[in-house]
Amino acid sequence: MVVEEEPAQDFLLLLFDERGRIELLAALRDGKFEKRTDVGTDSVSIDGLHYAHPRDGEPQQVLLMLSRFSVGGSLSGYGMVQVLHLVSGHLTVAQQISYILKGGAGATYDPTTDTLTVKASHTTSSDAHCCPSQVDIITFQWDGRAFVQQRLETVPLDSGKP
Repeated sequence: MVVEEEPAQDFLLLLFDERGRIELLAALRDGKFEKRTDVGTDSVSIDGLHYAHPRDGEPQQVLLMLSRFSVGGSLSGYGMVQVLHLVSGHLTVAQQISYILKGGAGATYDPTTDTLTVKASHTTSSDAHCCPSQVDIITFQWDGRAFVQQRLETVPLDSGKP
């Protein structure tokens, strides 16, 4: 397992919506993308890159950790983990896990256990849009083809759980 200190900085990135349709095509330069329009700004940045699941000394997948922020009438922040495969010489998105980036949300990958942990904040009906009170701690395990959810724990945002 190799964790890149400096991930690839210039490439074309596809982000998908919850139905698997392309939502954003972002040309990253120096690991970042920003698009300004009359109604707001959309930005994407690389947070981390992991080569994973080696076979014969070669990585089989790439885990790309991303942040996306959209500013218009309000600010929306999303984290994403994409699992990329090399197919016929081209990187292909095999899986994308998205989550809301508020209140300490984020994703970590443990190569020793092949476990992905996502902390995804969410608001309850009594919370203001800006201020989530809960965080879901979602544990995924690699099954040889994809990360499969193994556990979900919802805790108060200020619970102090790692």
